[in-house]
Amino acid sequence: MTQFSILLSLFKQYWFFAPKLQCIALVLMVVQGISSGIGILLIIPLLEVLGIYGEASSTNAIILYLEQAFNTLTIELNLINVLVSYVVIVSIIATIKFQLSRLTVRLQHGYIRHLRSGLYHSLLNAKWEFIIQHKMTDFIHTLTMQVQAMGQSASLIMNLLSQFILVGILFFFALFVSWELTISVFLFTTIIYLALLPFNKKLFNSGKLELVNYKQIFQMVNEQLASLKMIKSYGVESNYSDKLSFTSSQLEQQQIEVATVNALTQWLYLIITVISFSVFFYFGSQLIEVSALFALLLLYSRLLPQVIAIQSNYQRLIHKVPAFNDIEQMFNACIKAQESTAISLVSDMAFENKIQLKKVSFHYPDKIENIIVNLDLIINKNETWAFVAQSGRGKTTLADIITGLLLPQKGSIQIDEQTLSGDNCKAWRKNIAYITQDVYLFNDTIRANLSWVSSGVFSDTEIWKKLELAAAKDFVENLPLGLDSIIGDRGVRLSGGERQRLALARALLTNPKLLILDEATSALDLENEKKIQQALRALKGQTTMIIIAHRESTQACADHTLHL
Repeated sequence: MTQFSILLSLFKQYWFFAPKLQCIALVLMVVQGISSGIGILLIIPLLEVLGIYGEASSTNAIILYLEQAFNTLTIELNLINVLVSYVVIVSIIATIKFQLSRLTVRLQHGYIRHLRSGLYHSLLNAKWEFIIQHKMTDFIHTLTMQVQAMGQSASLIMNLLSQFILVGILFFFALFVSWELTISVFLFTTIIYLALLPFNKKLFNSGKLELVNYKQIFQMVNEQLASLKMIKSYGVESNYSDKLSFTSSQLEQQQIEVATVNALTQWLYLIITVISFSVFFYFGSQLIEVSALFALLLLYSRLLPQVIAIQSNYQRLIHKVPAFNDIEQMFNACIKAQESTAISLVSDMAFENKIQLKKVSFHYPDKIENIIVNLDLIINKNETWAFVAQSGRGKTTLADIITGLLLPQKGSIQIDEQTLSGDNCKAWRKNIAYITQDVYLFNDTIRANLSWVSSGVFSDTEIWKKLELAAAKDFVENLPLGLDSIIGDRGVRLSGGERQRLALARALLTNPKLLILDEATSALDLENEKKIQQALRALKGQTTMIIIAHRESTQACADHTLHL
């Protein structure tokens, strides 16, 4: 896509987000642009009419218009009425500016919310196979910084459009004064714009490099903060600090380069435009009457800042084109990878008898060899199975297939004779609780960390019951605030075993028909592993469980073992 087509796509998205409000905002922008400075412009002629500042001249067209306006409105021409008129005019202009500011903020942030919500919804509903092929930090960066920047850029496009309209209006009136000089100015301005095109290309390339550097910084900060304990334990703080400083310095150079190009083009534009204006004004003074020349001078004084602002805003947009193109590509990729749109038609999926895999084969897109080959398996309700294999042999992949996160290339999965597919996998996953080795906990209370798995409200009785089943009741009771204790970022104030037991309690709160534990005890010491095993034994026969583990002690909790 060309730069223009990308900007046009951004404009269409922003415009059709709220077309009626956009029309109102555009009209207000143009009116504000036309009326800008009108208060100062009118006060001197008004005072001249009263004889306070110089003498009124019959050749002064503005004064004549003002006299006619007062006579038409049958208003007496005196100092009080003149000043009241001045206050009214300025108040109207201020009101327009106030309403425009409110409307612009409303549209900009509404579009940001709309863009972010749409992108996030498409990401959440994308296939798991697509998600794991991308960096999570890229998703986070796009949903936060880039979307925010696009909202500002979209608003800037509306400003640019209003400036084009205003310039067109001023050119139109200038044509009536002197079409020869006006056409000459237009052609000369076009030549200047074409001469500055190489700068625009440089800004576009700089925008691409800036996007790459921002993504690298975002990735480094997220990954390094997540592994801060490891960094400090190895004593390599300076190494990671140097990496971030190097990338930051590259970004700094990009920003300086962009600022330099913008400042240089504005400087050139201003100098060349002023010189050309002076030349045209000199020849115009010999070709047209003084009154017409004054009107032309007035129009050009309003026209020149608008032309310079158009060039400046256009360059800022060109610099952001790579970021918007990146958002568009990510959004389109998410849409292309969506799970079946028919998912919403299936609200629930029963599991009363068995899960059956028939000749299931699966391989990842970047690999030719199947990781699961012609697998037949029957898991009856309330059985406990252990999946055992060497690392990389498909234990987690098989669990993901059973949950519907991944769909096999060959074979089928049946839940009580109902074939699992893209149309019903989301409904099936509502019956499942999945516990991984890396437990997700956020910096909030234990109560909040346990309750977020459901939109409903759990009573304290329910929570304590599940904590007891997960062998977590004792340590929570010993915390100073119990369920209201803050556990820190990622649960840093708890031990590994305590975090795993909270994850198990959280899973049990959903009353799952299928509970999957993927290496949930591999990082625990024997004492904490025994507590988890104790909890699993208490759950045997109450729900269907799949345990992925290397340790034989954990596998011993299972009724059946599958060796892959």
